[in-house]
Amino acid sequence: MESARQKATSIAAQEDVPMASKMREIEKLYAKARASAGGKKGGKKGGKKGKGPPLDKRMRADKRGLDKIAKRTGGKKGGKKGKGGGGGGKGKGRGKR
Repeated sequence: MESARQKATSIAAQEDVPMASKMREIEKLYAKARASAGGKKGGKKGGKKGKGPPLDKRMRADKRGLDKIAKRTGGKKGGKKGKGGGGGGKGKGRGKR
């Protein structure tokens, strides 16, 4: 890459060549340098879980609800709520209207 940089500066220093032509040459030069450099190849990402058991619509809805509660309470399950009561804010015991 260093040699490509030196060549690019020498191309840029040429006075008799138009700017567009210089840019094309430099782009070609860097493309070739990148191709020959190689570098790290990304491996497969680990730690991916499978899909899990097949769920119907109701089970998915229940799971979403449980996840929402866990997120709101900081991942704790069960137990009494402390001061301030629990979130919500839509009122209690109104039923369907």
